Amino acid sequence: MGATQSLGGKQSKNVERKLERSRKNEVGIVRLLLLGAGESGKTTVFKQMRYLKGRGFDDDYLQEMKFQLIGNILEGVKNLVTGAADHGIELGYTDIVPIEAAIETRSKEKLLSQSAKNKSK
Repeated sequence: MGATQSLGGKQSKNVERKLERSRKNEVGIVRLLLLGAGESGKTTVFKQMRYLKGRGFDDDYLQEMKFQLIGNILEGVKNLVTGAADHGIELGYTDIVPIEAAIETRSKEKLLSQSAKNKSK
């Protein structure tokens, strides 16, 4: 029974040391829990804090945001063209062709980027 208590004592001391190291490592770390409904901006706040406090963004994240930004712009232009047609505003064929080509190119680039990312994993 004495050997069991001795083993338990060593484990207890190891746990205590690990907890103490963990406490020392977390000095100055502030944890923040962001609560809110969906689409309320929690992720946006987190990204802004990350950018402002110095960690910045890695290349993969910037590449993904590039595709998202271009996609948002093209989607907006597509909505404007559709809205123009819905309200009887005539656009020539030459006005729409570059938009369709850009959307198609973006889709291909995104697929290529995702396949390259999957291969590197």
